[in-house]
Amino acid sequence: GFGNTFNTTESLTIVYRKGEFSIAGWAQDFYNSRDEQSQHCSVNYLTGKTVTRQNDGKDKPLPGSFKPVSLAQWSDAARPETCGDE
Repeated sequence: GFGNTFNTTESLTIVYRKGEFSIAGWAQDFYNSRDEQSQHCSVNYLTGKTVTRQNDGKDKPLPGSFKPVSLAQWSDAARPETCGDE
């Protein structure tokens, strides 16, 4: 086919606490325009919880627990793999 029908965006939420910047949240959104399928996955590092959302708009918790990560320690390799590429 022509063109890219699969788009992915990532975002970080950063907080400043106790004199340090930390990652409070990470989110990834997938959208396939060919079949209009979307998926959202987010990790809340402050609560340690992860959720995913499909086209139905309902959040589903995922297994795993996360602790805050300092911004200085964050890298692409630190991205959570909990969401997978379903």
